[in-house]
Amino acid sequence: MDSETYWHLKNFNLLQALSDEELKRLQDMVNTDWIRRKDPVYLPGDPTEWVYFLKKGLVKLSMTAESGKSATVALLKPGEVFGELSQDESQRSSMEAITLKNSYLCRISRTGFNDFARRNKDLILSVNKLLGLRLRKIETAVYDMLFLDVPSRLAKLLYQLSLSDSIEIKNGRLITMPLTHQELGNLVGATREMVTNVLGRMEVEGLIGKDGRKLIIRDIRRLEAMSHGKGFQA
Repeated sequence: MDSETYWHLKNFNLLQALSDEELKRLQDMVNTDWIRRKDPVYLPGDPTEWVYFLKKGLVKLSMTAESGKSATVALLKPGEVFGELSQDESQRSSMEAITLKNSYLCRISRTGFNDFARRNKDLILSVNKLLGLRLRKIETAVYDMLFLDVPSRLAKLLYQLSLSDSIEIKNGRLITMPLTHQELGNLVGATREMVTNVLGRMEVEGLIGKDGRKLIIRDIRRLEAMSHGKGFQA
């Protein structure tokens, strides 16, 4: 496996406790995939055969209820790990993973990864921590779908993006992640038309602005307040 793959593995948070020798052993187990934007990495019900390490790109993890409503669990950026990490070999995926950008992945068989992890106490602890964080994200996504309206869910997403994917400019914070209204709708469980209407209201009230197709956060405090269900001004 090439030195670039080794470098990427070394920089994944989950693997930082491993020694160089352990990383080289893990490196021999790695396959790499290039997946185009909007293509699935896996879908609900697929066999959970692989653990994925995102090297480049952007991946959305989401769950869909029987009613058809979709809840986004996480937007994964380079350096993050996903796939089913539990020990249950008969388990099938409960989520879908879709690329939002052209993405480059390292892929390791779940069986091989679990065998490797069982020989490394620190890695087991890191995996358990990751599973706990992912579970809390699922619980939060379900709560938001049940108890927050669309404006609040959209405000929460924009507030989170302003913290993780934005740069400071003269009149606010520019969200660097290019997302269409349809993609924003998919992320918050709303129609494109509803997202367009809510963004228009946010712009009128001075919460956001636009720079071409990208959004500018102008009033981050009010956006945060909205994310807790406080709604628009009367």
